[in-house]
Formats: sequence, C-alpha cells, structure tokens
Amino acid sequence: MTEDVLDDVKVTAERVDRFATDVERNGSVVNRRLWRAALADFRDAVRRARARGYETQDIEDASRDSRQR
Repeated sequence: MTEDVLDDVKVTAERVDRFATDVERNGSVVNRRLWRAALADFRDAVRRARARGYETQDIEDASRDSRQR
C-alpha cells in the first residue's frame, strides 16, 4: 500500500478497469476471480479513504483519474 489512501483508490481503480477489460475479452473463471478480487480491494481502499476523512468528490476524482488516460 502507498502512503496516500487516494493513491490506493487510483491504483485499485486501474486494476479493476484492467481486469474488467480482461473479462470482456475472455470471461474465464480466473479472469472473473481476479476482477472480483480487484473490486474487493477497491471497496477497501474507498472505505479507508472515507475513514481518513476524504470527501466523496475527492475519492471519485481519484478513481476517475485511472480512466482518463
């Protein structure tokens, strides 16, 4: 984990996007399992950010950064 929880949100959102693409291409059991694990990590990262007092908009912006490449 990185020092900044918003960085964790961004990184895990990128993983979710990457694995979602893999599932769209090949919906194998392994790919779906990786995608679900990434989603669980993303939910945990969002919870940590909220617990640290970050506003919803900041969290959304961090997760959106991963999709604006």
